Amino acid sequence: MSASGEKIGPSLIFGRLWKELGIKKVIKIFCLNTKQARKDARDRKALIESLKEKIKNDPDKLIGNKGYRKYLKFSRDTVAIDQDKIEADCRFDCKWALKTNTDLSAAQTALKYKELWQVE
Repeated sequence: MSASGEKIGPSLIFGRLWKELGIKKVIKIFCLNTKQARKDARDRKALIESLKEKIKNDPDKLIGNKGYRKYLKFSRDTVAIDQDKIEADCRFDCKWALKTNTDLSAAQTALKYKELWQVE
């Protein structure tokens, strides 16, 4: 695996691991996007602020909301924000991985993946 990364736009491609599994080659590519990390942090902060307000007003409505529910812990009589869940979510900011079997370079594979939205 490469220790130094290749810069592709705001993303940094920093690794390519592969192994042969029988007749099939599996390649994993690990990437960072610091611009996305800042956006994720801002979005999460806004969601948490909104969540604090909703807990004060009507916590029962939060049970059915997946966006809010992932940051909550429920007990019999209370609803509270779970800091451990927030910290766990922060660990994955800006990180993404690809799994492929192509012979393209890590950078080319990441670019092709990012272009998929144009096809779909």
